[in-house]
Amino acid sequence: MSKRAANDKDVTVNKIKLIRTGIIAFIILFILIFFIKKMDEYIKAKKQPSLSAEKLTEQLVACSDLTTAEIIYNGVVRFDDGGIPFINEKSFLMMYSAKVKAGIDISKVDVAVTNNKVIVTLPSVEIQDLYVDNSTLEFYDKSSSLFNPVQQEDVTTAIHYAEEDVLNHADIDGLLAKSKEQTEELIRGLLINTAGDRELIIRYSEDITDDENSEEASTENKR
Repeated sequence: MSKRAANDKDVTVNKIKLIRTGIIAFIILFILIFFIKKMDEYIKAKKQPSLSAEKLTEQLVACSDLTTAEIIYNGVVRFDDGGIPFINEKSFLMMYSAKVKAGIDISKVDVAVTNNKVIVTLPSVEIQDLYVDNSTLEFYDKSSSLFNPVQQEDVTTAIHYAEEDVLNHADIDGLLAKSKEQTEELIRGLLINTAGDRELIIRYSEDITDDENSEEASTENKR
């Protein structure tokens, strides 16, 4: 064998060794990266604080009914008993101011906790209180007869009319929408630190789709 042929053979062998070394190094690097990633996930899981749905629910229930929005509505209602003028009729106009509060019943909140998520399902926002302030009542065009004077029960009836007037003419839809938005923000503020590294998902029961229900049922069966 000539000297040149021997050199070519050595070069070929060296190339093969270099390629083999590169492949082995790549495999080792891949295994090392995979191992480091798994170790990182394990360490994060260990650091993740223990959290239960019961603990979060108790934290929320401590707030009791959660009022997150209110409006003040000023209106006028007319009371008329339908009697005969000057004989037994009584009527009047009543101006009033009413306060309407909206929020959720916190006892109906549902909380689910997984390894990487906290899912909070809220009940629908609703009117929690409608209060006509008696100190704001003003009466006009008051008309009554000797045989049928205006009495306290007539004012009580007029206040009931005022409550119906609020529900029919105040911006109740706007109030509920504002309450819905502010409730979500408030719940997020209450739970964001407790949830830790878990994704905090806040939603309303009426917004849940059938696909989401099916996915959660599947997740529960796997646990």
